[in-house]
Amino acid sequence: FASEQLPAPQIDVDSKLFTEDFNIYIDIPEGASLYYTNNSSLPVPGNPSVKISSGCHTVNATNIYRFRLYKDGMLPSPVVTRSYIKTDNMYGIPVVSVVTANDNLYSTAYGIWAKGPNGKAGNGQTDLCNWNREWERPASIDFIDTDNKMIINQEVEISNAGRYSRAFEPHSIKLEAKKKYGYDNFFAFTPFSDKPYNKYKSLKIRNGGNSYQARFRDAAMHEVFQRSGVNLDCQSYQPVHHYINGVYKGVLNLR
Repeated sequence: FASEQLPAPQIDVDSKLFTEDFNIYIDIPEGASLYYTNNSSLPVPGNPSVKISSGCHTVNATNIYRFRLYKDGMLPSPVVTRSYIKTDNMYGIPVVSVVTANDNLYSTAYGIWAKGPNGKAGNGQTDLCNWNREWERPASIDFIDTDNKMIINQEVEISNAGRYSRAFEPHSIKLEAKKKYGYDNFFAFTPFSDKPYNKYKSLKIRNGGNSYQARFRDAAMHEVFQRSGVNLDCQSYQPVHHYINGVYKGVLNLR
């Protein structure tokens, strides 16, 4: 019904940690309508989306906003997500915020972290578990560095990672950049000081595997090899404070 797509909404404040209330402003092109959600679902006209008329909005609590523009005769814009996390802790390590519709995680029919009739037994589980399926779901990632700057903000695909540890809380996840969401098919940043790369097509946020209660044993072994001069490729490691849909999950390993 249309061949031209609206541009992504322009938001004047990046994802960040904050302590005091602040205002954000979103430019609304002439003839377009701006919708947002703060329940992690995609914004579409009608409930539970909220239509903004002025483009100005006050943020006074931890909120995950997803914005999208609509206009008759044009394709909707790409979705833009912002993670505003109210906290008195200015963390000494980066923050990774992952956002996806709650049903993508918890629906018994297709949620990747649920048990349900479409699941599969295995990896130490006799029940039908969706997390044993190689399912991918649309999501968004924010990487906020120790200077409270948003380094990465893009729509991605999320899937489960690991074997037996898929059943553990918090879950290990894989994040993969895809062009089909209107963003790059790579993550353009350098989170690992020991690696020479400035682009990554996929990342893992790992719960430590079978060492999930400590979470650093595998990472420590890789670090020992990397620093020892042994000619062996290893996974680099960056601890991060991890949020899912605005809920704090703890310190996990970015690999």
